[in-house]
Amino acid sequence: MKKERITIEEFYTAALQNGFSTLDGIDFIILETTGDIAIIEKITNNKKTTLKDVEMEP
Repeated sequence: MKKERITIEEFYTAALQNGFSTLDGIDFIILETTGDIAIIEKITNNKKTTLKDVEMEP
């Protein structure tokens, strides 16, 4: 974070903008090459995701 000059407040702001009131429900925070912050939510179920779950219909 220090190298990229990102503060914890910026992470909290990104979390709030994505509907999270705390960082507890977040699994990953990714700094994109564009400078945007991507939020990955924690998976709450125990089912493993498969390729069939994410395939899109043509």
